Amino acid sequence: MKLEISKQLFFGPNIYVNSPGVLFTLSVDNSVSIDNIILGESFGDASSFKSAPIDISGMNILDGIISIVSYFFEKQNRPLEFLTISSEKEENTAFIKSIFPQVIGHALEYVTQIFSDISSGTTITEKEWTEQYNRFFLLHGVGINTRLIADKAHSLGIPVQSIHRSMIQFGYGKNRKLVWRGVPEESSVLAVDIATYKSSLNRILEDLGYYIPRSHLSLDLEDAKQIADLLEYPVVVKSSQERFGRGTFADIRNPSELEEAYKNCSSSEERVIIQEFVGGNLYRLVVIGESVLAIQNSTPSITGDGEHTINELVERENNRPIRGNLDDAPLSRIPIGLDMQLTLQRQGYSLDDVLEEGVTVHLSSVSTVDTGAGSTDVTHNLHPLNEFLAKRISKALGLSIAEIHIVSDTISQPLVEGRGKIVALSPRVDLRTYHYPLDSDRPDIEKIMIESFFGDEDPSIPLIAISGSHGKTIVTAILDHLLRLTGYSTGLANSVGLYIDGSQVSRNSGASIDGHKAIMIDPKVDFAILEQSSLDSKREGLAFHRASTSVILNSYERREVYPELHEEIHQGRVLLLRSTKPDGFCVLNVAIPEFDELVKESAGEIVLISLDSEHPRLRDIQQEKHVIATVMGKMLVLKDKGKIIPLVNYQNAPLTFEGIAEFNIENLLAAAVTAYVNGVEPSDIRNALLSFSNRPKQLPGAMNQLEIDNRTVFVDLATKPSNITIASRFVDRYRRKMDLGNLYGLLRLPERTASKDIEKTLTEVATHFEKALVYDVEHPDIIAQCGGCFDVVDDFNEGFQSIWSFLEDNDILLITTIKPNEVLEYIDEIKENMNKE
Repeated sequence: MKLEISKQLFFGPNIYVNSPGVLFTLSVDNSVSIDNIILGESFGDASSFKSAPIDISGMNILDGIISIVSYFFEKQNRPLEFLTISSEKEENTAFIKSIFPQVIGHALEYVTQIFSDISSGTTITEKEWTEQYNRFFLLHGVGINTRLIADKAHSLGIPVQSIHRSMIQFGYGKNRKLVWRGVPEESSVLAVDIATYKSSLNRILEDLGYYIPRSHLSLDLEDAKQIADLLEYPVVVKSSQERFGRGTFADIRNPSELEEAYKNCSSSEERVIIQEFVGGNLYRLVVIGESVLAIQNSTPSITGDGEHTINELVERENNRPIRGNLDDAPLSRIPIGLDMQLTLQRQGYSLDDVLEEGVTVHLSSVSTVDTGAGSTDVTHNLHPLNEFLAKRISKALGLSIAEIHIVSDTISQPLVEGRGKIVALSPRVDLRTYHYPLDSDRPDIEKIMIESFFGDEDPSIPLIAISGSHGKTIVTAILDHLLRLTGYSTGLANSVGLYIDGSQVSRNSGASIDGHKAIMIDPKVDFAILEQSSLDSKREGLAFHRASTSVILNSYERREVYPELHEEIHQGRVLLLRSTKPDGFCVLNVAIPEFDELVKESAGEIVLISLDSEHPRLRDIQQEKHVIATVMGKMLVLKDKGKIIPLVNYQNAPLTFEGIAEFNIENLLAAAVTAYVNGVEPSDIRNALLSFSNRPKQLPGAMNQLEIDNRTVFVDLATKPSNITIASRFVDRYRRKMDLGNLYGLLRLPERTASKDIEKTLTEVATHFEKALVYDVEHPDIIAQCGGCFDVVDDFNEGFQSIWSFLEDNDILLITTIKPNEVLEYIDEIKENMNKE
């Protein structure tokens, strides 16, 4: 039986659920309905599914795959939250919710391959399942600490984005915080290095006046023995780089034990430290900003049953799902090795001994988390001077988060000479120890961490998402210009590229998931302006959690002509409006045919745009309850709940070409009212509307007007056929008003344009052109049917040289393109060569 899976990753809200995750379709080439394919019965050998980390024999195939994917992701017996989208005979489609869609996507591929192997006759044992899990986790897994803090932030409504399986971004732009393996970005690399290397850390702690165990870095084994004699037994043997218990041997009592421990530590390239042994309890003082928590660790131990050896009891304990050795479970596995052997030997036991019923033995000389130790919260016992100690050390090292490990009889008394010493320090917090044993009174440490990141600061930034049939790119550019004039450091992602505070950082289209993510991760950005394709919204979801303002400019797609496409676009617009903050704004053009439907789906306050101040929809609403942008005479005005605020005469705005470019009047209204509801003063809006023009530097491809050798050239970005129609109509009107010569065209049709749309568009615009060349054509045979003025050329360069030969003084050339930057650069070269001649 052939098993196939296809998947789509979503990084934010989508039409299926209001969260990131993975949509996947499972299909089989089998006459049996997929719902009736039972693991171990009609699919594969039962023993392979019984041997899985979760016994999935008897489950249907979809539930079985989701169960194992869930286990591979978070090592739990419960499945991740999922939603069945459709269930048909030969395929099932489901959506798995997760903040880590990339990891879930990898897990789906990995698990499906295992199931396919079983279907082909391969038998997988329990050991092989474990090996498969370990391999997956090493390649793609997310540690439990990363998951815990990401899940908490998501539950608090804070935007979370997985940059890498070990790096998480919380919030956006200038307010964003990055956390890598539990270490926040505020902790400097130097501070993390100091905390990791013991010799440097010990020197700083001593300089601060704190007590640390006496220790020396040994040169070789003989040197280590001399150091031990100097310190006096018992001693501690450990590597020079902090491993938090791993490779540490405490309570070494004689030269023979020291030699064994030394050889074990020196197997790596690291030097070996011989340290004074300090008896007592191990406490971890957890510093998170101004908060300090205290945890007492307990040495790992087991209790005998009178039947099994110590080794068997330890293996049984380590096989519990609660334990793992890959940072994937609440408790670490208890390492079986030299330290356990020495620890048991001191208690009179060996690994092969059967432990008497009820007798408990300790299994490690140290009680760190990585050696399998448990923990208890003892913050209520923490003495104020010890709290002060913890804060002082973390601040002195430049760590915003730290774990300070102290060995002492108690922390209810000040840590003074003879009462305890600082033995280690970690630049991150091991969150998992707060989740087992389960304690209802435990501090919500993840919430404390997140609050320390942001304080009273909003983790997000103002974010405007603009959608519609036409004008998205221009409106985003106007808003970017306007907001920068008022002092914001903006991030702009539109079809022309990516801009940070006015500087273009990429020419690739930014109107995409990747483009939006690039803006939201930039720490300089305090206001994001994103062009959002409605079709992409429907098919790919959103890159952001919520928009502060969503704008739907217009809707020119005819439902009766393209019903399926229209429905997809409508779903994308609805998604955007639903994903607006409740205290945000939904800006809608009253001329949109689906206006009433969109109003019902809008999560924010409704703001209106209308070229016609007497539009029936404006008459039907209570205008005093809305902010409205409209035209009165030739004046662009805002109506703020009844109050009229005049802005500018639209003929004076450069972008309208003295009112000829009517489509840009609507775009100016959209930009003006969007800025206004986001707190921009009317005077600043006026200045921006009068200073924004179609110059290439302000927006490449926004009907850029160039003069070359007594000829006028317009360059316009055309991402859909209707853009060509609008541009041709406008340039012809401009030609007639300015009494210029003939209009010529060099036209690039958008990619993947249907043949009927090509024919329709070119037939409509044929009357405007004296001659037009169409380049990079996917359907050249259609062009000849669209009018005698059209010819086909291979590429832009050939087309420009050819069409230019037809132009005379005062003629106009309209160039439409999907790559305005490259076209403008080419024209600059032409002008430069002409000037040289």
